[in-house]
Amino acid sequence: MVLAMTGRISASVVVVGDGIAGLIAALRARDAGATVLVIGMGSGASGWLQGVNVVADGADQQDTLAAHRDDILREGCGINIPALVEDTVAAAQHALRALRDLGVAFAEVDGKLMLRHASGSSRPRCCFTPDAMWGGRAAMILRRALKDAGVRRERVRALRLIVNE
Repeated sequence: MVLAMTGRISASVVVVGDGIAGLIAALRARDAGATVLVIGMGSGASGWLQGVNVVADGADQQDTLAAHRDDILREGCGINIPALVEDTVAAAQHALRALRDLGVAFAEVDGKLMLRHASGSSRPRCCFTPDAMWGGRAAMILRRALKDAGVRRERVRALRLIVNE
């Protein structure tokens, strides 16, 4: 339950943050059958995202999940958590497919994703949209999908979280 200036709002899952990560989390929770409420004050930095670093299926036959993992670990200079890096690399492929299924159009040539060489990567693996800033478009598509799924979004600021059980 969330108390807001508009009154009491009930949901089994409350997602705090309405950037791309929060919107995807809300969509997954809704797909799992939860009643979901998304609260936030804007899309954060999501509108500035220029690409998704991922070992994309069939885009670069020489790229591997292990190479992507190693790049992230190297660039993390020893402060990242290896298990979290493994999870991130594995989830990136699923996230890219989910975004494409929702209608985020990444740049392609002859049906194959175009890739840029992002800083810190040993291989080109940055999928991007033709107009460069994919984050704003992706957030718009995700918000539309959430609205169609009946997920409520409220523009409120989280000041305190109280968790029971």
